[in-house]
Amino acid sequence: KNTRMEKPSKEIASRKRQVTRKLQSAIEKTKKTFNKAPREQKKKAMNRRKRDDLGDEEITSNDSNDEEEKKAPVDDFFIEDEDDENEDEKKTRLAKELLSKINQDIDEEKMEDDEEDEFLKGLKSQHNIDRDELLTSVLKRRATDVRGKLHHSIADKFDIKGCTTTFIKGHKKAITDFVFTKDESKIYSVSKDCCILEWNLNDNTKVVFNKGKKHDRTLKDGGHFDEILACDLSRDQKLLATGGKDRILRVWRTDTRKLAAKFKGHVDTITSVKFDNENDNLYSVSSDMTLKIWNMREM
Repeated sequence: KNTRMEKPSKEIASRKRQVTRKLQSAIEKTKKTFNKAPREQKKKAMNRRKRDDLGDEEITSNDSNDEEEKKAPVDDFFIEDEDDENEDEKKTRLAKELLSKINQDIDEEKMEDDEEDEFLKGLKSQHNIDRDELLTSVLKRRATDVRGKLHHSIADKFDIKGCTTTFIKGHKKAITDFVFTKDESKIYSVSKDCCILEWNLNDNTKVVFNKGKKHDRTLKDGGHFDEILACDLSRDQKLLATGGKDRILRVWRTDTRKLAAKFKGHVDTITSVKFDNENDNLYSVSSDMTLKIWNMREM
């Protein structure tokens, strides 16, 4: 009896496994078909489902061939949100929208700014340029602008008639940063020569604020021993902050030209320094991917 009962049970289990595999295979095929379905087919399926749910209520459709939609079979697997699209579909849609926007701007001659208007007029003045070349040139210009690599012409926007130019020599290597005082009577500049200079714009003279020396860590006045890349003045003009490749943030007193404090913490080049408006904090940014805040009241 036991032998007779085991055979049917094994056959049933085997059939169940076969049916399960077939169902799983069918589900996978249906999912693949759904992922490849175009967006228009999904929209039609959504409109069809809404029409069935609301009964006699009228639903407006953006498609002109409504009669064909009613006859078309509805697949429930295509009834998903409109935003459910794969990466390729999304890229294609965004590219079409961008090209359509640029074409519209060109037709209406309403570009993003005056400079782009002049750019478009210059392109249209070329007799041999066709529509595709015009579109490509505008698209490349906007892409360059987004990457921050577009050169803007701004010199002609300034009225410099009557202005004079004065050249004052002082630094032995390239100037990396400078800052004006509030009354614009002085400039503090830093350079790759490790020196800080103070410039008097009233009589065009300079004073060596601090003279550093590259690779010399024994400087008694606490000067920089590597290239200085950044500087900033405090709001009350009493403190000058400097930083650079030696990774040490220095704060100087402008009245005595003496070192007030040193801040160590960065492990790579200090690229920028900035005081806040209340003189409470000093901010420094470094190539070590950190931004540090230094409390000036505890200095």
